[in-house]
Amino acid sequence: MRALLLPFELRFIVYTASIVLTVLLFALALSQSHLVPYLSVFIAIFGGLSALGTWTSCKGGTRSCATIPSRAHLRFLLEAIRPEMRQYFFEDEKQGLP
Repeated sequence: MRALLLPFELRFIVYTASIVLTVLLFALALSQSHLVPYLSVFIAIFGGLSALGTWTSCKGGTRSCATIPSRAHLRFLLEAIRPEMRQYFFEDEKQGLP
């Protein structure tokens, strides 16, 4: 019974949602052929997250990536682009200091 609830645990919810969204969008693209150009971008994004999560779960890797596959990679990506986001979207690091 515990194995059936594993995809719905908080640490796997992004991974599970990306797999479900990939399958649903792919089925929608097959049934509505005129929507394929619009849906292909989202299928690629969610399919990439699903593939990345599957690869990380099978590979092992670091502890945080193995237990929380998709969220850990998203966190590392956002940490990599943090300086640019602060520069363009948020206030300066020295602003507000005495």
